[in-house]
Amino acid sequence: MIKQKINKLFNKNKKLEFLIRSQFWKTSELDSYQNKKLVELVNYAYQNVEYYKKLFLENNINPNDIKTTKDLKRIPILTKDDIRKNFNSLLSKKSNKSELILNSTGGSTGIPVKIYQDKNYNEWAEAARIRSWKVFLGMQQNEREAVLWGDIRDVGNKFSIKNILKYYLLNTIEINTFDLDIKKIKSFISQYNKKKPKIIRGYAASLYFISDWIIKNQVNVSKPVCIISSAEKLTQKMRNCIEIAFNSKVFDSYGSRELSQIASECERHNGYHIVAENQIVELIEDNDQYSSEFKKIIVTNLNNFAMPLIRYEVGDLADSLNYEKCECGRTLPRINKILGRENENIFLKNNKIINGEYFEFLFYEIHEVVKYQVKYSKFYDRLTFTISMKDQINLNQITSFLKKTIFNHFGIKNIDIKISDNFEKSPSGKFKFVWMEDL
Repeated sequence: MIKQKINKLFNKNKKLEFLIRSQFWKTSELDSYQNKKLVELVNYAYQNVEYYKKLFLENNINPNDIKTTKDLKRIPILTKDDIRKNFNSLLSKKSNKSELILNSTGGSTGIPVKIYQDKNYNEWAEAARIRSWKVFLGMQQNEREAVLWGDIRDVGNKFSIKNILKYYLLNTIEINTFDLDIKKIKSFISQYNKKKPKIIRGYAASLYFISDWIIKNQVNVSKPVCIISSAEKLTQKMRNCIEIAFNSKVFDSYGSRELSQIASECERHNGYHIVAENQIVELIEDNDQYSSEFKKIIVTNLNNFAMPLIRYEVGDLADSLNYEKCECGRTLPRINKILGRENENIFLKNNKIINGEYFEFLFYEIHEVVKYQVKYSKFYDRLTFTISMKDQINLNQITSFLKKTIFNHFGIKNIDIKISDNFEKSPSGKFKFVWMEDL
């Protein structure tokens, strides 16, 4: 067991060293590397994965014709529903389940997606996370950090031996934000101020919640070198609040359970650098649902041979890709702007669509509102706002403004306003700004 852990650490470190070099490669070198890994993945999937063998034959696809990333469009897109329906046939016949890790999404719709991941995938994934969350920001691999996470699988909900070792040996302070209250926040901040970690990492909404509490209560906190937001959509209002509370910059990160790290901000905050050594990212238009501004994010992971995800529809939206060299010197392509989850769009009964980002702008100038959540029932054509407020002095005025604005823009008459500090979360503890109740 000890030998296996040493080998794993060695392999991960070698991959990290590679990623530190490759982020500054010429674009042609990066393209060549991606194409080589893609050819290997596609041929392996055709020969060893029943789902892809059948898919290629049914669509007259010769795996030898997939030579570059541009050829990927010949392969049909893989959806979450495809994975659920074809779970066993997506597993490589060469895989030994006892050597694999079974991962799953949080299941924000109530139906999680399960994925098998192999050792090679996990080593590349961990190396990419370290590069994005530490090396990008000038930190060392073993830098002390505070972690605010919402998944018990990663953090745990009690002081196990594993958590104690993390605290004392790895200098990691953790808090499970799935069940967050004032007592736990105070305890966390006390530990945080004693340890003074250089990095804070966590769910966007959890970072925002704690930051808002710090500002309201005028609590002094140690200044970290950087703050890493991930797992949820980070709005400008949230970013501003977090940066004020901790007097430090926020760096947003984008990934998923199925694929791990996909892209992240560098020190220039000029888009999200894609982990191109691990992922091929495409943006495709869906003219039936969205304008050209909103494109679906499609990702091919190049490392998970146990259960290949080729042209996987993540369920997120972005505006465009940028292949120009960044001011930071990195040549990794960038996603200019991530527009949030696809299911954060509200499809109205009158066939209009409200993108989740609309509400960010709607509430941006309403300073009394600390936090909000929006639910829509298509059956009843009813929009419900749950709002947490600093005070309710202007409640009638705000209520009138919201109802009038929503009606004028989208024609919705049935609008409810609820004042509460309690908000629903997904099974993994993530906070969702927008819900479609009828899904």
